[in-house]
Amino acid sequence: MSNDHSYRENSPIEQLRCHASTGDVRVLNYWLDQHSEWFETTATDEEKRERDNMRSLVETWTRIEIAHGKGAALNIDDPEVLSGLLCLPAGEFKYQIQNAICYKSIMGSDWHWLSAAVR
Repeated sequence: MSNDHSYRENSPIEQLRCHASTGDVRVLNYWLDQHSEWFETTATDEEKRERDNMRSLVETWTRIEIAHGKGAALNIDDPEVLSGLLCLPAGEFKYQIQNAICYKSIMGSDWHWLSAAVR
């Protein structure tokens, strides 16, 4: 997403794909809401299934954050996620990073929520 201009030129589903591996509950949920009209009027059945899968991701991430604290589901291995977190106040940045590190530590090699059961 470093080239902001080309990102905005992407279709809504392509924009959502950029956020589907971040673990950021608020961002993906926001863009799902922003593009809801497009999904209802323009999206193909396959794109609607992909949207539904992304909604399931948000539910998974939310369960992780309820159990392990805000930010726990963040994919801190993604440089875009880390650069986005740098915009937060220092205390909030540290809190979310610590929760993500702790969750990753608890889950071991299965830390990533795409493959891990929520514990």
